[in-house]
Amino acid sequence: MNKSQFEKSLSVSTGYLKLTEKRQSQPGTELIIEFSKKYSDICLKWLLTGEGEMMKSEAQNESKDNPPKPYQGQNDISNLELRKDLHAISQGMIKNFETISEGVFETLKGQQKILGFIEELKAADIASATKNLSDFLAKN
Repeated sequence: MNKSQFEKSLSVSTGYLKLTEKRQSQPGTELIIEFSKKYSDICLKWLLTGEGEMMKSEAQNESKDNPPKPYQGQNDISNLELRKDLHAISQGMIKNFETISEGVFETLKGQQKILGFIEELKAADIASATKNLSDFLAKN
């Protein structure tokens, strides 16, 4: 399997991995899902964190529906090249998760500010403001 065949197996255009690495961009969630379906023998923990073994153990990988797809002995791509490509994907995934985490954190901070404002409101003030608004609208 060469790089273009690998990219095709993931349903991305030829040169996608090189361009992703060059731009220091991140692969999308769809690509990661597609990868995990097509290459179920690759340990996603390794892909995401670089920790542990690249290949799942035989016991983890036995499945009637998804038999392991070995890389050894396939044409035109070495394990080193595959590791490099997978590393680029994993770095992008890590960046995606960091970006999502930052977004969630900022959203929560905003919600805390709103809740703090609501907690400071007094029922009498809300009732008075509602009456004033109602009176204003009735006059105009």
